Amino acid sequence: MRSVLPILLSVLIFPPISGCKRQHLLCCEPPFAYPFDGNWRLVEVSGGFAGVDIHVPSDSVTLALNANWQYSKTVKGQRTDSGPFTLVGLPAGAGGHSAGLRFGTDTLTTWLFQLQSDSLLLWQYEVNDGFDYLYKRIPN
Repeated sequence: MRSVLPILLSVLIFPPISGCKRQHLLCCEPPFAYPFDGNWRLVEVSGGFAGVDIHVPSDSVTLALNANWQYSKTVKGQRTDSGPFTLVGLPAGAGGHSAGLRFGTDTLTTWLFQLQSDSLLLWQYEVNDGFDYLYKRIPN
């Protein structure tokens, strides 16, 4: 009986651990199935504790994402930020999201996203202040 117990425990414990690790790695390996590339215009910031909706003027903020996983952010015609962006795997129980975005060298802020053909909705994962950032795709 004693020799069966360690085998039984190893069968029950190790597959779930290795399964979680494998699932986490699979979400982060290329090729990614998300068509982020394109130019995006910030159209609305909503939420917060007061539940505000701020409509952003069309020439205020743009976000350019390319297929080489590089981004640039422009505010009123001036580039304010640029660099790589990455898709990162999230742990199970992350509100139904398996992946998030990180921009530049900031490894502390992960952005959850909802991507459609013409819109990109972003909100913070770690510190959710209640604000959502809605971008619309700029047609070519």
